[in-house]
Amino acid sequence: MTPELLASLSFLEQLVKLRNKLPPYHTPSMEEASEIMKSLGIAFPAEAGGWQKNSEILLKKFLNALREFRIMLTRLAMM
Repeated sequence: MTPELLASLSFLEQLVKLRNKLPPYHTPSMEEASEIMKSLGIAFPAEAGGWQKNSEILLKKFLNALREFRIMLTRLAMM
């Protein structure tokens, strides 16, 4: 495993943890959500317009994680 792939896996794991700490479908834990959001590099609480910026940051990181998976799967397919 490459460091980039490990970082991608870690990001996705943190994203799932964040989802599990936010309402409406999960028991909210704003303290834990705040810590996870900080580790993801997004603001908490989001000011006016901050949610848009947070969404853009998460989307960019998510797409980068998918690129890393594609690269790794391509390498595996070539073996």
